[in-house]
Amino acid sequence: MSRIGFDPKIPEFLPLWAKANGVQMLSDDGRTAHLDDPRLAEALTYTKSLIDAQGGWSAVKAFRDSFDFFGEKNPFKQGQLAASLMDDWYLNVLANYSPDVRVSAAPFTDTAGTPIDWVTGSAWVIPAGSTHKEQACAWIKTMTDAPAWVAAAKARAEKRKAAGKAFTGVYTGNRVADQEIFGGLVQLKDRPAFDAAVQTVLRAQESAFTMPASPAGSEFKTAWQNAVNRVLSGEQQPADALRQGQQEAQRALDAAR
Repeated sequence: MSRIGFDPKIPEFLPLWAKANGVQMLSDDGRTAHLDDPRLAEALTYTKSLIDAQGGWSAVKAFRDSFDFFGEKNPFKQGQLAASLMDDWYLNVLANYSPDVRVSAAPFTDTAGTPIDWVTGSAWVIPAGSTHKEQACAWIKTMTDAPAWVAAAKARAEKRKAAGKAFTGVYTGNRVADQEIFGGLVQLKDRPAFDAAVQTVLRAQESAFTMPASPAGSEFKTAWQNAVNRVLSGEQQPADALRQGQQEAQRALDAAR
């Protein structure tokens, strides 16, 4: 194998494929799994067919694992990957290591052609039994306030400028910070391909969804990822694997109530 034409990025991006086919994998209150929805099996069947058409999971995974995703020999620069679902921050990787690569971006869409975007991230937590809770809360608030995000973005933008490289922004989850970062710090007029890609990402965020929070979020993720992996390995068919995943996920969700 010398090139992947389109990588559907499963198991990682299954929630996006699910949403595209009308499935919310977890209820809004984070207590009920919907992994046994027939439309999810349909989406998984389709994405697996994309992998099968390119040599099967073993060949695709082995080739994908050989990629230098975060270096000068990244798969887009090397012509090893034509198209893929990708995290928005990856534009900074390409701008840093492959500023002259031919790149374009398009929003992911549902079956009706409506753009959708899956937003994920990390969260600070304060253990219930910890000391100095108020100080910890103040620190978390400071670290996620708009001024802190903008200061970090300015430092990165200045570093990129000094190196003669493009700065494609920092996506913060803070609307005020993002407006200042992308309204002033990101200057890509001399890099039209990256400028267009960044604008595509920003527009896509207007139709974004998130996975509901759950006290059994980790176990839920493990259940659906294991289900996908069983399908990719040929161990089970999509509907069977997802039914098993549903049972495992719901058991974990019920135990966490």
